[in-house]
Amino acid sequence: MKRVNYLLIMILSIAIFSYCSDRGSKAKVWLNEYQLTAGDELVIYFTVPLTFPEDGWIGILPSHDDHGIGHWDMPGLMFKELIAGRTMDSLRVIITDDMLGDWDVRMYKNSNDGTEVFSIPFRIQESLDQ
Repeated sequence: MKRVNYLLIMILSIAIFSYCSDRGSKAKVWLNEYQLTAGDELVIYFTVPLTFPEDGWIGILPSHDDHGIGHWDMPGLMFKELIAGRTMDSLRVIITDDMLGDWDVRMYKNSNDGTEVFSIPFRIQESLDQ
């Protein structure tokens, strides 16, 4: 069952990846895992074109939060980091017990009312060991 769920999430992620990649931004985001538990490390990989704004950023928000426009001080941000001139890199986040639920990694063009250019969902669930 766990393998089937993982396969469904991967198929959904590929579909979202394809949709977001075609928006014309040439920005891409992908994750090392799409289902995590407390103690896991989420690795966010990204690429952006050289012309991507210096104050572009990546954040992690609850999936139910509105999409489209984002700003650096949005409520609900679990994690945020400026891209700051990097065209290819990875970011690492350690998952804690208080992060259970459905989340999105989202990329924005700038820090003040930036346009969302990419979003990819992932889930944090309780450990089966508990």
